[in-house]
Amino acid sequence: MSLTLSFGADSNNNFDIGSLADLSSSSAPTLLNLPASAVASLNQPLTDFPTAQSRIHLNYQSGNNCWTLGDFTFGLCGGVVGSISILPPNNTLFTYTQSFPTTIGDGLDGASNSNSTGKVTGSAVNYAVGIELDLTLTASIGATVPIGATGIQATATDNASATYKVIFFKSVPGGTTLKDALTLAFQGFVLPLHPMTFHNLQPGDYLYHNFNGTLNLGFGVSVGLNKVLVSGQSAATRPGTPATTPAVNASAQVGVKLGASFCFGFACTGSFETMIWKLADGAGRLHLYRSKTVDPSFKIDLTAALVTCPTLNFSPQPVGDLIGQVVPGAATSAAQSALSAGATDVNNKVASWLKPFQSAKTELEITIDNLNSTCILLDYVCDPSQPAFPTAWQSVVQGDFQAAMQQPNSGFTLQPGSGLEQFHDDKTAICLNLFGKFNAAWTHASIANYSIVYAGNNTFNLVENIGIETIANIHGSGAEIELFFAAQATENNGAMALSPPELHVLLKATGNPKFAARIAQLLTVTGTNSSTAALLGVIQSSAQNAKASQSVEIVFAPTAYAHLAYSTIGNQDNTADQINYNQFAQASWNLGNGKPDTENFSVKQPLDMTYKLWRTWNMISIGRDPDSAADAPDRTQAGAVEGNAAAWLNTYFDTSSPNAIPYVLQAGSRFMNLCQKLHELSASGLSNVDETWGNLISQLNSIIHNDINADYLAPAAYALIAQVYKGGATSTISGPTPGAANEPSITVTLRYA
Repeated sequence: MSLTLSFGADSNNNFDIGSLADLSSSSAPTLLNLPASAVASLNQPLTDFPTAQSRIHLNYQSGNNCWTLGDFTFGLCGGVVGSISILPPNNTLFTYTQSFPTTIGDGLDGASNSNSTGKVTGSAVNYAVGIELDLTLTASIGATVPIGATGIQATATDNASATYKVIFFKSVPGGTTLKDALTLAFQGFVLPLHPMTFHNLQPGDYLYHNFNGTLNLGFGVSVGLNKVLVSGQSAATRPGTPATTPAVNASAQVGVKLGASFCFGFACTGSFETMIWKLADGAGRLHLYRSKTVDPSFKIDLTAALVTCPTLNFSPQPVGDLIGQVVPGAATSAAQSALSAGATDVNNKVASWLKPFQSAKTELEITIDNLNSTCILLDYVCDPSQPAFPTAWQSVVQGDFQAAMQQPNSGFTLQPGSGLEQFHDDKTAICLNLFGKFNAAWTHASIANYSIVYAGNNTFNLVENIGIETIANIHGSGAEIELFFAAQATENNGAMALSPPELHVLLKATGNPKFAARIAQLLTVTGTNSSTAALLGVIQSSAQNAKASQSVEIVFAPTAYAHLAYSTIGNQDNTADQINYNQFAQASWNLGNGKPDTENFSVKQPLDMTYKLWRTWNMISIGRDPDSAADAPDRTQAGAVEGNAAAWLNTYFDTSSPNAIPYVLQAGSRFMNLCQKLHELSASGLSNVDETWGNLISQLNSIIHNDINADYLAPAAYALIAQVYKGGATSTISGPTPGAANEPSITVTLRYA
């Protein structure tokens, strides 16, 4: 049967529209009425339409017409049922929140960044004629779609007044008259949720609809590489020939393949929206959104979680595949334990996001609900030419998006920009660290010089084995402190660029409650007071398990250590050095440096090791007069430990001075030097790997061997935190990442920028 458009009360203005796609019905003719004011414009081209971008009310005048397509029946009831819109080229058809807020802190509901706004835009050339209808939705007799279980929730038969919104946009040239444009739009109108929906869409057409249901969703279907870091503890004996240095493929990504399985899945109950459109080449897009507007007729069982049935299967294999693409040959058998540890942490972290709270909501659900607008969940590119597309599309119609993705040759490809996928990328993206040059091939012969270490929070450090002098094994008691530099490498048209490096300090306790307590104490100066108390409790609780480990990685970005101040050598004003030294002495006193003969930095009390003491000792040891106003200390010179300097220490402490005191004072010299070197490194402006690599190696090598004392890494980190935080650096916390249920290891990353 045809569809008749009427204008006002004058039946002479009516015209019939035949050759309907989805609005063709075997029942009574469909009569839709528009205001009489639109009649004068019927023969005008869309370019001259006077009410462009304004809605024209659309009333339904005939009986209860309906269309049965697939498993669903769509119906019209009398009264106002929608509107018509005429939108010029490049007009926004739909706006949405493009990604979840990225949270900072422990969990998903902490402080968040601003949400990004995305939009679906119509043709750059043609007008978009939009028809909006409010339709009832019921399950057809004998339907196989699991209504009310996992799938689309249709309108209850006893509440036929509840409606769902369907909007169809037809792409029409601007020279088309309004009458012809309306004819084309109604003829091409496509209804959702049936086998031919995608087939009936034409290039440039858009279809929007909302619905309620319980959907099988998932995220983490692909593993992406968001950045490559070059890192190392020392490069003193790094292989120098081009044949033994690695090449990094910064653009490598394990993408979504046909038939790929979701890494994580769950069922989500709520109100949803979709936008589907056809591209010029026949392919299409499908956006699934979580709607903020829930139909009041949709009854959610408040005793059940809205996000349920989590399934987790993140495997080390995709991680290994990724590393193998980025650095060929790197994912060897020696790296499997690190890859497995990373996969375990990812699984446990996602499990915590999907675990219901007492309020019957998960962290993921709370995060979604905290958004104030419609947010995108999934973004698919669809290829209807694939042989299994009809089967996969039927899974989508039934609300099973996981089955659609897992169907081989489905034609569904999940895009990295999807809300859930972007959310997963923000939370579990892999950062591969590598210390080496970028203009030569990696060889299997040189892989033995490196090892892959999982640093927690989904960061894998590919570190040279030679840098062991910066790892302090304190008392052989399962305590490790490691320091290395890492610089981000980016690729642009085949050219690699190197940024100023980050400074990383990693502290790890394994079955060592005493060292875990030191790590917890270090967190008291993190500058993240709102999270510190909770973190301290988690670390202390974890330390009670003899098999567990507690790791804290402190990352100082160049923008953070640029805040470090220092005094110029030979200058009488030593205020900056004095502040740095005293901060380091206080940190050493608070933490203890771990050596049996110098359990604390001070011999008598903290103030015994003030800058004034160091200044006098330094000047005497290098042959200068500490009482001369014209002379100044020089922290870059060690001077003579014995002789006058030793005699002065004996007098000062009224005893034979312990041999460790000069060692302790020299550690203070190194820390002051470190502050200067880091500040200078932040301003070095490294930009090109090939031109500055040698200079970078020289600087880092000098810092590691001359300005860092392995016995004082923890106090140095403590003091650096305090100094950069006082200088204005901001701090963020990532983690803790929980370990396995029977081995509750945790990892926390503190980043200062």
